[in-house]
Amino acid sequence: MPIPAASPSRNNHLLLRLPPRLRLEAECELVQLRAGEPLGDFGQPRRELYFPGGCLISLMAGGADAGTLELALVGDEGMLGLSVLLGGDPPPWQAVVRGAGSAWRMPATRFRRLLGGQPRWQRQLLGYAGAVLAELAQAVVCASAHPIEARLARWLLTADDRNQGQSLLQTHAMLASVLGVRRSGITAAAGDLQRRQLIRYRRGQIHILDRPGLEQAACHCYRRAH
Repeated sequence: MPIPAASPSRNNHLLLRLPPRLRLEAECELVQLRAGEPLGDFGQPRRELYFPGGCLISLMAGGADAGTLELALVGDEGMLGLSVLLGGDPPPWQAVVRGAGSAWRMPATRFRRLLGGQPRWQRQLLGYAGAVLAELAQAVVCASAHPIEARLARWLLTADDRNQGQSLLQTHAMLASVLGVRRSGITAAAGDLQRRQLIRYRRGQIHILDRPGLEQAACHCYRRAH
């Protein structure tokens, strides 16, 4: 749903690196995304790119039969549409809005035209793509090697980084889908983090109470990424 271009409270870091002479409103449309909304069809070429300014987007692998696992989380530091940047086939994941909010939407054709005239911006985007690929690899290792509580703590910290300290709206079912585990495992892990007064979790709303303590509870994957 489009919203007025003057209304965003936050900006996307990749778009902020565009030269000031470019009129962003002429290249993008600011839209409001809903939690749970899929962004594009799985296995299809991406026709639109999204630069989050106030939302969270999950890159999800798997499906209903095989289970799901989040490979990466995109916030105002990045973009959805790396396949367009890299010029390859559609990626083997589904993009789903994890946290509602605003994003800048740009047609893929316009993005390619803009990219061709901005080699410095292209290098910055390729650097971001490299960071995402490293995150994808780390997610697979993390899922197979670390306990649920440590992985949940890592995810909450990562989401908090991209959500600029705002509370997170996530149900146990959503978190179970993200981490690729049973809902009962999330219930136990979240309960333990809450008993340790690291988070407050009520009716799907999560507040981080003790960030240093949560960092200690997280697996080393979080520290490796920072």
